[in-house]
Amino acid sequence: MLLTAAARTHLLSLKSMWKRGAVFLAPKTSQPYPSAHHLDERWIAACKAAKGRHRRACNCRHTGATLGLMAGQTPAFLAGQLGHSVTMLLSTHARWLPGDRDREERAKLEPILPLTTEMVR
Repeated sequence: MLLTAAARTHLLSLKSMWKRGAVFLAPKTSQPYPSAHHLDERWIAACKAAKGRHRRACNCRHTGATLGLMAGQTPAFLAGQLGHSVTMLLSTHARWLPGDRDREERAKLEPILPLTTEMVR
């Protein structure tokens, strides 16, 4: 996966943890979490501490895909990063494609499908 410079720097700072086979370690034991449930408990506590509403940790992937689309990254690139097909990515995230291009996209249809208000009624 391609990372931003800040994300790469942060992950490299955690390199000592990789030797233990995990990036997320339980703070009390410095060992990998025994199950996903334990990691979820920490995630929920972090959401509460941040005074944010609870969201599943997997939503971070959705946020990353959404931000990428809104920034203009191509669906093919993002799908590859997420390990999805373009079809899968777009079925979930197409509504987040940049809205500032809506008029341009609609204008592409005008020459081949001239819709008027009368036709829609």
